[in-house]
Amino acid sequence: MVSCRRENHEKNHSTFDFNLEDKSQLKSIDKMMDSGFYDSAQIHLNHLKETHTLRQPTLLSYILSSRQAEIYYFNNLHVIGIQEAKKALGMAIVLNDSSLLLDAYNFCGLFYTNMDSMKLAIHYFYKGLTYSSSLPSEYTRDIILSRPFHIYGNLAEAYYNENQIDSSIFYNKLTQKEAIKDQNNRGEIISLLQLGDSYLKKGNLDSASFYYQQSNQNSNQFILYDLLLNSIGSLAETESYKNQSRLSYKLLEEGFLLQENQPEINSYYKNIFLNKASKIYARNNDFEQLS
Repeated sequence: MVSCRRENHEKNHSTFDFNLEDKSQLKSIDKMMDSGFYDSAQIHLNHLKETHTLRQPTLLSYILSSRQAEIYYFNNLHVIGIQEAKKALGMAIVLNDSSLLLDAYNFCGLFYTNMDSMKLAIHYFYKGLTYSSSLPSEYTRDIILSRPFHIYGNLAEAYYNENQIDSSIFYNKLTQKEAIKDQNNRGEIISLLQLGDSYLKKGNLDSASFYYQQSNQNSNQFILYDLLLNSIGSLAETESYKNQSRLSYKLLEEGFLLQENQPEINSYYKNIFLNKASKIYARNNDFEQLS
């Protein structure tokens, strides 16, 4: 099914009207979200809701609902978040747009992943994948959050959490392929990190190191410091498993220095790094560094 088929444009054009001012405000909200300013994003989103009377499903009402779900997601409000995501899914079904349906199913799957309901998450991700071959319409191209590589990557993560590592590797490689096709450097690097995680869980340390090194190089090249920090922490963890404590510690020092030089790195990635550092110091009974 092609997103927003021409006959739908002609019959329901008003449901996809989206003025430049609304789009500009949404872009500002997205920037706040990317920077971790979720309270500010909520205030601006509330303003948009108050200035529009939305009595039927439209592209704008869908976007407002999906952004609200995203704010709930990053604030770990998963129970109320899944309700909002399903509300958005209902709108996507009414609007009958492939881009919206992929996006809505992806968000539902994400909430269930974070609620440790992997079977439900996988179910929703597969539903979303049925729309992955469709191209975004002119109305949704630059405002929909989910792309096919996102849903492949989330499916890979769900299989990883289910300890179905071969399936996780399979979908991570699809993620990498789709991200490259989409020219999305961040998506490609995340797929490399997840491939490293999968091979690490299988005990294949050499393959894990290979993918972490690739993610490290790409993060440096494209100046993505949060993913670079994640790569450094993962490399340190792998070297620790190889009993290469000196190299592992050197990598940790590099990660702490990166955080000092780039304080704007998202706290989510800082926490991932600190958790890995704590485990490495604990394995070496290094209580001074651990404290």
